[in-house]
Amino acid sequence: MYKLALLVLVGFGGLLQATTVHYQFLVDTSGYSGNAGTLNFQLNPAAAPPTDAALATVYGFSGGTLGAGTPTGDVTGDLTSNLFLANTFSLNDWTQLIAFGNTILFTVDITGPLLDSPTGFDGATFSLQITPDNALPASVFTAVQLDLFPGNDPQILTLDSTVTAVPEPGTAWTLLLALPLGVYLRRKKA
Repeated sequence: MYKLALLVLVGFGGLLQATTVHYQFLVDTSGYSGNAGTLNFQLNPAAAPPTDAALATVYGFSGGTLGAGTPTGDVTGDLTSNLFLANTFSLNDWTQLIAFGNTILFTVDITGPLLDSPTGFDGATFSLQITPDNALPASVFTAVQLDLFPGNDPQILTLDSTVTAVPEPGTAWTLLLALPLGVYLRRKKA
């Protein structure tokens, strides 16, 4: 009976899981510390119009001093709270002025039919490009690139950054819901 209850609980926790990819990025910007530049966060489809929608939420941003930000395409919010990018148009970009510190830290969650129930074969790419004003000649480099393909795990390309996978929300719910059952079973045996 108790094993059945535990299996149902674990199954319920699995249902709570949304198809979301969660990553935290730490980007080394120490080479540009104290200098101005531009950040470009993008979520762009592999083909326009996209076959399957995706939404990237950037949050927990820290590092440097932010200036003005400008959206292009299907982008709302900002880096001081939550930045939302959808792959609706061929270019979906948030351009952010910044005075660089030593690092940039942020978390990105990506959700949508592209991950849940894809109907096509086209993917999307989430990326962060950095353009330091003091680079000679002016150069853009991709610090983070996350390629999303229907039915496959994301492909991560990072340059000068560290990636940490963030646990799925359903994992935490399963553990949280299973804890009281485990305590009950332990007390019953004692």
